[in-house]
Amino acid sequence: MERACSFVECKTKRLRLEAKSDIRTESAFERELEKLAEFISQVYRTIADYKAGVYPNCAHQNGKEVFPIVVTLEEWHVFGPKSHASLEERVRRRLLEDKLPAEWAGEMPYSICSVNEFEHVIQVIEGRGIAEVMRRKAGHSEFRQWEMHGFLRQEFREEFNGRRELFPEVLDELVPFDLRDDSARST
Repeated sequence: MERACSFVECKTKRLRLEAKSDIRTESAFERELEKLAEFISQVYRTIADYKAGVYPNCAHQNGKEVFPIVVTLEEWHVFGPKSHASLEERVRRRLLEDKLPAEWAGEMPYSICSVNEFEHVIQVIEGRGIAEVMRRKAGHSEFRQWEMHGFLRQEFREEFNGRRELFPEVLDELVPFDLRDDSARST
């Protein structure tokens, strides 16, 4: 039986263009980090409800590892020591504002990924389990600063390379031609 669980907060948010492109100042990116910290805080509030027994279909179990994940529409590229430390500081402040233990950010380390990366991580988790994958990602000081894609490719290469396209029939309905075939578009 799996001795870990994951709480996933999904947001239809993209990193604003200004935050991606303004090289004169970091203020736009800092504002976006503040929003991301709020999303992360929200998943910890959900975990507080879980610990308080609010979810009858998912009873809290002492000793069960919990891994929060925030999924956004696209990758935010929050990696490296500077941006990661800035986000960590904001998350801890938000937790205190929400009257939650700031230590939770270390005890239950969060991960951030795009919806595309989430499709990959759940396939790896399917084979290796939540605890093994997320403990290795969130529990390692260097990997915590990596994007999910790079981490999976590094640590779970075989599973990552064996991933499959999810819901191909839906993609076929949306795009009635093979995107790899340039001749199909000219007809």
